[in-house]
Amino acid sequence: MSSNIRKPNKGARAEELLRFYFLKAGYYAVRSIPYKYEAFDITDVDLFLYSRVSALSREKTIVDIKNKKTPQALERIFWVKGLQAALKMDRSVVATTDTRPAIANYGKEQNVIIIDGNLLKRLEKLSTEYQYRLTDDEFLDLIDKYPFQKLDGGWKNRVMNSKSLLILGMSFDHINFWIDNANFFANQVLYNSNYKQYALRCLYLICSFILIGIDFQMKEISSMEHPARIDFLNEGFTYGAKGKSGTDNIIKNVLTLIKNTSHGSALANQLQESLDRGFEQLNSNILSEYFSKTEISKLLFDLARELEGLAMNKEFIHHSDHPNSAVKGTLFCLLDYWQISRTRFESLSI
Repeated sequence: MSSNIRKPNKGARAEELLRFYFLKAGYYAVRSIPYKYEAFDITDVDLFLYSRVSALSREKTIVDIKNKKTPQALERIFWVKGLQAALKMDRSVVATTDTRPAIANYGKEQNVIIIDGNLLKRLEKLSTEYQYRLTDDEFLDLIDKYPFQKLDGGWKNRVMNSKSLLILGMSFDHINFWIDNANFFANQVLYNSNYKQYALRCLYLICSFILIGIDFQMKEISSMEHPARIDFLNEGFTYGAKGKSGTDNIIKNVLTLIKNTSHGSALANQLQESLDRGFEQLNSNILSEYFSKTEISKLLFDLARELEGLAMNKEFIHHSDHPNSAVKGTLFCLLDYWQISRTRFESLSI
């Protein structure tokens, strides 16, 4: 494998170094996230950072990284400040090769943290430490080793689309999207034995997104009693960001339109019954009861970091070999929700 490793370019290398730096500092860090609006590709977020400040507080940060001889640092500060506002981030950082004091001063005025060229040079010593991790390009290259990944559900697109939601608010709509994509990769583990290791890596990565999303939502309910936490999570897993009332209103409006058509009343009744059955069959209580547990909710951030580490470790490590039993327990909870046999998954995934 080492002989085929693609060396990152100068910019990508700086991004990998800074990601590793923030990982060592205790953040959850994801690199190179596409930011789109409808059909428009706007930009890539070089680095997204997430931290669990306290039981009641979370912090989301974007990092703009320019490792160039002419980094245009002042313009980058202006740009990242606007991007921070657009994405509703808590903080923004500019990493630049520029070392002029005026850059740091302007950053301070704009409430943008500056990582200057002096610190970037010192970070070079970390380059040997992060060699045990896959770079983003190497991770995607592994997916491309499966020659039919585009035809078989679009593995790479699923990963990139999942990643793109991290910077868009981490609502229950996003969490449920990640859960569906993770289910796809769990099934690939079962039915695509030749490439199950790559499917497991994708599963671990997207499961880390799920846990970060749930952790972000938990800040709203950390002070609630356990039954109230279950109800909150159950409604989110079942109905998404709009909740039951919002979803019911949408359904009501659609059914009203159907009833106004010829023979529409009977069709509307059938559709209502079908939707009710579909919501009941989701088994959302499996997820809500598990993630509402205090001992689990406290671990979500750390578990997300560990799953991301499993996904990106160059030497593949199976989840059953991870020293933290909660990693396997969390995967088992999701398998139960997807109605996938734990025993079968374990036997076929090893």
